[in-house]
Amino acid sequence: MLTSHLGLKAKDIEKVQKFYCENLEFVFEHKYEDEDKILVFLKNENSVIELIYSKNNVYNSVKNGIIDHLAFTVTDIHKYIDKLKRKNVNFIKNEITEVDGKLIIFFEGAEGEKIELVQYI
Repeated sequence: MLTSHLGLKAKDIEKVQKFYCENLEFVFEHKYEDEDKILVFLKNENSVIELIYSKNNVYNSVKNGIIDHLAFTVTDIHKYIDKLKRKNVNFIKNEITEVDGKLIIFFEGAEGEKIELVQYI
């Protein structure tokens, strides 16, 4: 399992994108948008950051911190889900979602942190 990306909440997604690109050698990778949110993926040599902007302000609050989630890439998402369910891990949603060429699912870590599994398809 590899670290996939770190999701950061952004109040001003263009400002945050500019900061990471101009100061930390990130480049724009791609953008995903639907009726609720805008996701911008930035990449440098070793890391990927997912900027998250909520059109309805659900994700934009930073009162609980700016980091939204930690994501890990897996080759068989179903295998990991089964393993985690056997260990009684709490899933935020029980269904796998297909979005932007990936299968994803979120679950809670030991202290309630949001963790995402990602399988590229």
